[in-house]
Amino acid sequence: MLSPSLWLESAQALGTEAAEFGQVLRSWGDMLRDREGLRRVGWAALTFLALGIAVVLLWRWWRRRGVVPGAPTRFGKAVAAIGVMLRIALAVPLATLAAVKVLENFQLLPERLSEIAYGLAIAWRSRHAAGRWR
Repeated sequence: MLSPSLWLESAQALGTEAAEFGQVLRSWGDMLRDREGLRRVGWAALTFLALGIAVVLLWRWWRRRGVVPGAPTRFGKAVAAIGVMLRIALAVPLATLAAVKVLENFQLLPERLSEIAYGLAIAWRSRHAAGRWR
């Protein structure tokens, strides 16, 4: 890590990668500007709206149901803790998966950008999970 040649090569590669990423974003913008792209964007927005409404309704139903209201026993507390852990661990990956799949379904996300989206979601989740447990 202390080698200056490593950092020089990294800086040179960063410029190349940034230029390639800019080119991917420009081609994505061109793809969205055509007449068919705007229609697909509209359908994708409606799909996101429907998914958002479904998640809100499911969340309200879950909260009203009161799965573990007081958790008075040790077992109840353990079940409640597992539920919280699963909610924290699965919320962001599932939301990201749903968003990327909707965009891929409507052909609004090039393959390279979907790979980047999956990678960023995994990195974000790993970073926040590590920070939460310290």
